[in-house]
Amino acid sequence: MRIVLLIFCFAIYTGVSAQISRSDLEKETNKGTALLKNGKLEDAIAIFNDILTQDPTEGKALLLRARTKHELGAYKGAKNDCFTYMDIYGIDEDVAGLLGKTEMAQENYKQALAYLKVAIMFDPEGVEYLMDRADIFYNLGLDEQACEDWDVAVENGSERAQRLMEENCRKFLREKQAEISEREAEAEARRRAERQMESEPMREDTYIPEDLLDESDSMTETDSTTYNQSGMENTEETAGHNDDSSEVDSSSYVKQDPIMEEIPEVTYPIDNSVEEIFIDDELTILISDGIGSRKVTEIPDILILSDKSGEVVVDVCIDRLGRILDPKLNEDRSTIKTPSLVSLALRESSNFRFARSSRKNHCGSITFVITGSE
Repeated sequence: MRIVLLIFCFAIYTGVSAQISRSDLEKETNKGTALLKNGKLEDAIAIFNDILTQDPTEGKALLLRARTKHELGAYKGAKNDCFTYMDIYGIDEDVAGLLGKTEMAQENYKQALAYLKVAIMFDPEGVEYLMDRADIFYNLGLDEQACEDWDVAVENGSERAQRLMEENCRKFLREKQAEISEREAEAEARRRAERQMESEPMREDTYIPEDLLDESDSMTETDSTTYNQSGMENTEETAGHNDDSSEVDSSSYVKQDPIMEEIPEVTYPIDNSVEEIFIDDELTILISDGIGSRKVTEIPDILILSDKSGEVVVDVCIDRLGRILDPKLNEDRSTIKTPSLVSLALRESSNFRFARSSRKNHCGSITFVITGSE
């Protein structure tokens, strides 16, 4: 009984000590953060070093020390702290954004853009990440992309982005206004077409916006209602009026959409080709299973960090404009099913673009062949 009591007291003492230690760590972290904000970088580093000596897995302290090292220009040390953080907690917007900023400072723009893209995926309205990426685009002479990021930053309240837009994006602003006007005109045409379709029979010269074509497809189905020669619907009341036109079979007057015609089914040859796209030492993309010969016009910037090697297979369909529709994981063929990697593969699959085609739904697969670090 005495031994049990001693163990119970020791457990309580240990728990209280851990709570006090955690409280002290939080106080020290807040102190180091204040020093960092006030520009006292060496003092901040000393505090974060003490915290990490006590608890090497303290995530907030790792990121804060990495940020402090970045401010000091110790970029290698900053990246090492970021990688240590990712080994423990995985990648998130904070560490991706900081790695992007660090690579940007070293003018490693390709790596910086890849990390910043990940940060923006986590936080599409993150002004700091958008501004960093816009600065890279502008330095590389990619003015349109820079203006696009500044535009989003302006919508989220960045005054600096507003000034940069006014100085460097006059053409972009004109084109944006033209696009807005065009969308408004299309919306008005759509509303007119909807009203016309609701209020009167469709004529051959009726304009139908593309987004209404699917709805109008249903009009090709034969309506069993019949009409007499004068265009009146045949009912019990009007049936007698057809006696004088016995030579004409009133049942032949079937209401159909004059615009829609039956399109013969097209048979496409089987496509067994495979297109291999080398991204980097850790990743290769395979385009196959029916879409290998279709030209890829846009490849997204992809950054995959994985310890495991294997494949994530995503089933996709491509529309006539070359856009990916509803990507889905092929669980049977995928050998890696880590949620974060699957989510990344599905997201990046949607960002591929292909050449335009007459095929409405052109289906196949995009395979992410991953070479892990182990």
